[in-house]
Amino acid sequence: MACKNCGECCCSVAFSGDERDRVKKITRGLNLGWKKLELQRTKNTTEILYLPYSQNNAVLVNSVHNYIALVDIDIPCPFLVHDNVSGKTSCACYESRPAICRKFGTLGQTNQYLYCENFGR
Repeated sequence: MACKNCGECCCSVAFSGDERDRVKKITRGLNLGWKKLELQRTKNTTEILYLPYSQNNAVLVNSVHNYIALVDIDIPCPFLVHDNVSGKTSCACYESRPAICRKFGTLGQTNQYLYCENFGR
């Protein structure tokens, strides 16, 4: 089973600091911004994550105040590149994509948040 490059399941996800640094190096030409989000792990620990955004979705992204609010909003991924000739999409940061993207579709239907109904069709 493999990704069919339809782009249907690709939405913005939060990056760790290391993931953001790797992706920034290979996508400099995309002119993206990075919104800092806080994820409260426990009472005393907070994880800092970063949400990439383009000019097209900057207003929506900037309305997200924390990581939990992000879960309910469908924000298109700014790294998703559509080819008008083939109708397929590709990821501008595929080789350095975050861990959540690497896991997506690999668990079958066992995880509803990491499942794409177009995967493998």
